[in-house]
Amino acid sequence: MTTAAIADPNVRFVVLAGCPSTWENSFRTVFHEFGRGPQGRVLSMYDRFDHVAPSCSPYFQNSPGLTFEEMIFDTGLGHALFYTPDRRWVDPAVAWALGREID
Repeated sequence: MTTAAIADPNVRFVVLAGCPSTWENSFRTVFHEFGRGPQGRVLSMYDRFDHVAPSCSPYFQNSPGLTFEEMIFDTGLGHALFYTPDRRWVDPAVAWALGREID
């Protein structure tokens, strides 16, 4: 909802630990309240073994006015990968926020 409210194609967002299925209702609300979908530059990060909140691509992919990238980790930690700071996700998140290339 924040990306739609701000509606700036240059603002960068990072979604940590995937997107739960409950976001589907949130996206309907976004269209209803703002008359547009997500905007800006979104980086999604999740662990392939996360059974709580998997990929965000169903929500962000193919959204006009949005640049979307996704990083998938294979740590086996699932959602727990994001419980504490870890250079595997902190460094790319900071690089994305600063507009730098992600390794």
